[in-house]
Amino acid sequence: MEQTGLLYSEFITQYNFELKKYLTNSGMPFNQAKALMLIGVFGEEDLSQKELAELCGIDTPAMSRVIDKLSEEGYIIREKQTVDSRRVNLELTDKGREKSSAIIDMYNDYNAEFLSPLSKAERRQLSGILSKITHKSELVRRLKSKK
Repeated sequence: MEQTGLLYSEFITQYNFELKKYLTNSGMPFNQAKALMLIGVFGEEDLSQKELAELCGIDTPAMSRVIDKLSEEGYIIREKQTVDSRRVNLELTDKGREKSSAIIDMYNDYNAEFLSPLSKAERRQLSGILSKITHKSELVRRLKSKK
């Protein structure tokens, strides 16, 4: 029996479980922290609420609640597009940039800790393998276009 799928599934489960616990230290719920981090990673790009929901792996109504909370707390500003009034762009406030940067640092620290059993060469190899597996992912496509 091929165990690669089971190992991959276990890797994802363990990674996400531990990441959720780790980002709890940010002082906000996981989905809010992840959304704020991704808005910070993609900067002032044209990132809609729907795209952010897809990148976070949650449905649009749940993302709407996340965005409402981030807006209420002064982390983001919603701006309607002039070209397509149905689209709303999300922009970080100064408070949001500061918090997003802190969450990105936490995320990077978590990754270093989680992947610490691997050598630098093994980390590069893992990154290459995961890029091949996830080549259709919107997040991977966007990250590659930023380089």
